[in-house]
Order: sequence, then structure tokens, then C-alpha cells
Amino acid sequence: MGVDPFKMEWDTYCAVNGLTSDTDPEAIPYPWTDCVPYYAAYRALFNAQRYPDAQQMYAEYQKYLVGAQKISTPPFITDPYDDGDV
Repeated sequence: MGVDPFKMEWDTYCAVNGLTSDTDPEAIPYPWTDCVPYYAAYRALFNAQRYPDAQQMYAEYQKYLVGAQKISTPPFITDPYDDGDV
């Protein structure tokens, strides 16, 4: 007799500790930290209604975001036993 899984809905809240000194551990791991300044610049420029500059910063953010995803995502091997000869 197996155990049936049940659907659950959780209301949660997660908060990180504030960075109070330069020796505190980084809350966002590398390589994701490279994206943060470009997104912050995008938000600041957008709020200042400098839309072309904001779009440029958002494009840079997207570039670093894609790079971080490539670094963080492990490679996927479709068939580890394929020797390439068909």
C-alpha cells in the first residue's frame, strides 16, 4: 500500500540578514551578483524617466543574466552511451 501525495499550499516569507559590514557573507551567490548593478541602474533610470538609458541598462542586465544561467546550469547529456556512430 503506497502513500498518496497531497497538494499543499504554504504561505511563507523569507528574509535575508542585512549586510552590515564588508565581511558579511554575500546573500546572492556568484555569478548572479554581476546582474544586480545593471538591474539597479535600470530601475533608477526608469524612475528618472530616462527610458532609453534604462533600456540600455536592462539589455546589459539581460546579458549578464543569460551568462549567469549558463554558468549555473549543469550540462545535459542526452545519451551518455552514444558513441556517435550510427
